[in-house]
Amino acid sequence: MFFNPKFEAEIGPATSMLTPQNPPLFKRIGMEEYVKDFFSRNLNGKSHLEKMRIKTHEEDSTNTTA
Repeated sequence: MFFNPKFEAEIGPATSMLTPQNPPLFKRIGMEEYVKDFFSRNLNGKSHLEKMRIKTHEEDSTNTTA
């Protein structure tokens, strides 16, 4: 990591950059939870960021199996 927020900090998208036309792609999470998950997660070929991604209704409907 190239930043050093306190464990009590919450990390996520900059609210000043969010609009109805530009919604967040990732959820906000506590730094302590992020670090714990980062070092304990079995990635199974996926990025750790995928866990934090906010799924849209379109993504949910394209990822369902019939």
